[in-house]
Amino acid sequence: MRSYVIPKQQIAKSLLATTFAGMAITPFAIAKSVDEGLPYAAFQRAANHLNQSERALANLTGIAPSTLSHQKNSKNARLSIENSEKLYRYVNLLQRSIEVFNDEDYAKKWFESANDAFEGKSPAEIARNEVGAEAVRDLLIRIEYGVFS
Repeated sequence: MRSYVIPKQQIAKSLLATTFAGMAITPFAIAKSVDEGLPYAAFQRAANHLNQSERALANLTGIAPSTLSHQKNSKNARLSIENSEKLYRYVNLLQRSIEVFNDEDYAKKWFESANDAFEGKSPAEIARNEVGAEAVRDLLIRIEYGVFS
C-alpha cells in the first residue's frame, strides 16, 4: 500500500497536511478518520488555507451549508461520513492539482474554472461525486504526462 509522504519543505504549505494536521496521512489512517467523521476543525483549516469562507468551501465541496452548520454545532463537532468524504475528495484532488501544476495559485484557479474537457464545468464541479473525481484524476494524469486527447 502506498503512503502519501509530503517533503518536509512543503509541509507548512501543503493543503493536505494543513487539513489533516495532527492526523497521520497514510491512506489507511485517512480512511479511518473519514469513517469516524472528520473533526469540524479539519474543514475550518481547509477553508483557512484556501482563503475561503466556510460557506464558499461548503458550496465547492457540495456540502449543504445548513448541514454543515448543524454538524459544526453538534456535541462533538464532527462532519458526517458523507461530508468527510466530500471534504477529503476535494482536498485530495486540489492537492494533486497543486503537485501537477507546481503552483498553488494556478492549481486553485484551474480547479475552480470552466474546463472544455468537462463541457464547460470546472473540475471542482465534476468531482462532487466519485465518478467525477476519477475523471478529474484521469485528466490530471494526462496533463502531467503530456497526453492530450
